Amino acid sequence: MMARKSEREEKKEKAKQGKQRKPRTSKKERMNKQALWFIAYLLSFLIVFLLAYWYFTQPEKFEYRGFKFVEVKGQRVHFYKTFVPLLRSDGSINYFAVYFRIDPRENDVPFDKLGEISFPRGKFVYITINGTGLEDCPLSQVSIASLSFLLKNAGLRVHGGLANEEQANATGIRYVTCENRPRNVVLVLQEANETRIVQTSQNCYVVNVNRCEIANALEKFEIEAMVDARNIAARERGELNKPSQNERASENVSQTNATSNNSANTTFSN
Repeated sequence: MMARKSEREEKKEKAKQGKQRKPRTSKKERMNKQALWFIAYLLSFLIVFLLAYWYFTQPEKFEYRGFKFVEVKGQRVHFYKTFVPLLRSDGSINYFAVYFRIDPRENDVPFDKLGEISFPRGKFVYITINGTGLEDCPLSQVSIASLSFLLKNAGLRVHGGLANEEQANATGIRYVTCENRPRNVVLVLQEANETRIVQTSQNCYVVNVNRCEIANALEKFEIEAMVDARNIAARERGELNKPSQNERASENVSQTNATSNNSANTTFSN
């Protein structure tokens, strides 16, 4: 019995000694381990935050009616930029940046068209104002200047005017209407109860503006003119509905102008 007891005691003593030999984690080591976990958590959070910031700050890109757009975010105003291919006098292609204030996908201004927008070669384009009130709109000058800039860069000669003869005589500004300039493209800007563009003849476009929505109306005209120019160029080559990229549109512009010197200038180039 004594022998068995001593064996048990020996085993207990060995077990105690084994436990005592196990290294104990110090307080400093536990604190270091907690600090490492905390740093790993912060790094993970920072990575997720940076990825989310990068994702939400990336400019939106989309394609609308064959033109690629990218959103340009400013401090106060966002723009939607695309490129229009223009044929230069030396035969080279120049991509002209066009900026829209209104998202073209959301611009729902009605456009009553009789046919495609075309600009007769060698003729002027007139932007004339009928009546008063539009000059008080905040975006009037900017919107008219933007359309004029696009047309001038396309090689077209743009002039302003007034559709009211008395005002024209009183101010010395050119008197222009669709009736006295039938061979030229005339855009008549006027106030109305509804923002809508109406093509009353081949070269006459009445731009009705309500509640100072002049930017919406003129940008609608711009995008429609760009699309029509591309489609006319494609039809000249027998490839209607095929081109959907700006690069293909530029090829059509070049080909159309090289082969149709006597036709209407519908491709924003000379």
